[in-house]
Formats: sequence, structure tokens, C-alpha cells
Amino acid sequence: MADIIQTADYSPSQIYSIDKQLASRDERIGEIGLALSNPREAWENLDPSIRLLYNNDILKLEQALQTEEAALLAETAALLQKRTALILAQLERLIAESGPRYLTTHAILEMTFPPVEMHNFPWSPTTTSSISQKYPMPPLVLAEWSTFETEAWNLTKEIPDIPLIRRFDLVDSKCRSEADVQALADFTLFAAVSILHKTILPEFDYLSPGSFSRVHGIGRVLGDPDRIWLTEELSPSKITIEFKAPWDLAEVQNLIESYNAEYKELSERLTEEKGKVTRAIEQVYVYMTMNRHRYAVLSTLDKTWFFRKVEDETLPNQSRIEISPAVSSQAKQPLSITRAWMFILMNIERNANWLYASSHSSQVVFPSFSPKHKIPKYTL
Repeated sequence: MADIIQTADYSPSQIYSIDKQLASRDERIGEIGLALSNPREAWENLDPSIRLLYNNDILKLEQALQTEEAALLAETAALLQKRTALILAQLERLIAESGPRYLTTHAILEMTFPPVEMHNFPWSPTTTSSISQKYPMPPLVLAEWSTFETEAWNLTKEIPDIPLIRRFDLVDSKCRSEADVQALADFTLFAAVSILHKTILPEFDYLSPGSFSRVHGIGRVLGDPDRIWLTEELSPSKITIEFKAPWDLAEVQNLIESYNAEYKELSERLTEEKGKVTRAIEQVYVYMTMNRHRYAVLSTLDKTWFFRKVEDETLPNQSRIEISPAVSSQAKQPLSITRAWMFILMNIERNANWLYASSHSSQVVFPSFSPKHKIPKYTL
């Protein structure tokens, strides 16, 4: 049937043609069945000239009718198979044309997204520089999160393949600023991940309802991350999410290598300002520290890096930051962006390890729940 689907004409006229062929064969099979039920009567009703074709032997007529019937039944079976394949192919096409609204959880886990389309006149205002100036810090200790992809596959393979709880639509829009990228993420990637998360909630006891949220109006969030992950109404935020425009980090693939290269130039006084990768990573780190988050995300939507703070006894005054390989939004392998996000959301709840309380950062104060809180001093 797979071969038929690949070569079949999906037009309704093709199905109509098959139906006509099936009707004619059904009619002929009925005639043969009637003849075989009473061969003598059928023989007598034949024109003498036709009897000569069978050498006036009624047995040869019966054999011929049985052979014809078998052939017609085989043709009918083939036509029915092709008709079924055509209908299935049309359904697949309709589902594909209507977008991901009818997908299952496993289909969402393999979703890809088109590259962010840049507006003719991009504009990228940013607060990254001000963060670096306000919180000067020594070089960060960065390391590759080498087990990220394996951990993500091992956890997300537990997700059952079930229908989504409701439909959703994706939008497509050009971006001219970092704010546009954030908004596009809300209506594409975050829409897909959110509906997937809500669908699997009953399947995992450790999961809590959650949402991607802006920080405006949420007094218990310190700093100004672009998005956060909230689970319960009064609980602290659990993930720092920071966006950059794709064209600002277009040439960056390995954050750690880029960070080290920029710091080398700074230390050798080849430049007087910190590079864009250094500023972006420090911004994420500051917001993580302020809110005591173990996990954070830096994303251009086209590429995403996942951060994890890890205690390291060899570092007396700071923590190690592990950074995942860049996860592309356009690829399913080695890891799709939706699968990577679901791993993070499931992992923080399953292990209850989203809060990072390092013994090295004793001056970090848990965020106040009062909207009038004062920002304490932090050990970065």
C-alpha cells in the first residue's frame, strides 16, 4: 500500500474512477455467480455460436466462469486497496495542510520551526551592556554539558504518544527586534511546548501546571529576564529565559569557545569592551543568581543553549556553569528544540532541583515576595 500512496493521484476524480470500475466488476461477478448456481440453465440460454467456443462442453464453460470470477475478485481487492490508500493519502495531506493542530505528543516532540525571518530594517535595543556594567565580575567557569542530549532522550522517551488536549495554531511573522523574537517564541515554540506539557500532566505525578511568563507585574522575580517558567501562582519562578536576536549571534555556535576567545582579547587588551557573547552569558548568570535558579536558557529562537549551575569543590568562590550544545529549531537530530525544552521542564520537577543554594554564595538572599523588595547584594 505504501507504493500506491507514493504514486497515487490524490484527486477525487481518481476515486470516482475506481468506484466505477468496482461497480462494473461487482455486476459481472454477480452474473457469474448466478450462472454458476445453475450451469444447465445458463448453458441453454447461450447463443449456439458461443457454445462452439467451448466445444459444446458445459464443463469448460464452468471452468471459464470460475477463472473469470477469480480474476475479477483479485482485481476488486486491488482496487479496494488502492481506494483505501488514496483516502488515507488525502487525509494525511489535509492534516499536513492544516498545520500541527491535530498532532499527537510524539509529533510535537519532533517539531521543527522555520528560521526567524528578519525584517528589512532590524533594530536590536538591548540591556546587556548595562547588566555587565552594574555587576562587574571575574571570568566565569564554563564547561560543556556533555550529557545533555543523552539525558534529554532518556527522560522524554517516557512521554506516551497520546492526542493533544486541544488544538493550537502557529503564527509566522518577520522580526525586526529582540522583542519581536520574544513575541514570535510565545506564539510558536512556547505554544507547542505549553500544550504538550498540559497534555502529559495527568501522566506524570511529579509535574505541576506551568506557563512561560513575562516578568512585568511579578514582584517575586528579581532582575529583568525576558521570560520565566512559573508553575504555581505563589511559587518562585524556576527558569531564567533570555532572548537575543538571531542576527546578533548568527555566527556563534559554541558559546564556551566564543566566550573564551572574547575574554582572551579583553585580557590581552586587544579590546576595551566585553564581547556580545560575554555580555549575554553574564546577563543570564546574573539573573540566575538573583533568583537562585539552577537552570537558564539563552535563545535566538533559531539556536538555543541550556545552562545548568553545578557545585564544584575545586572552585572555592564560585560555581561552574555547564552549557549544552546549541539546539537548532530547524533540526530533529540529534535533538529537537521541543524535546530539549520538555526535558528541562520535566527534569526540574522530577528532581525538584530547580533551586540553586550554593554554599559559596552565602550572600544571595531568596527573592522577596513583596513587590517593594530591595535588591540585596549578591556574590556572583
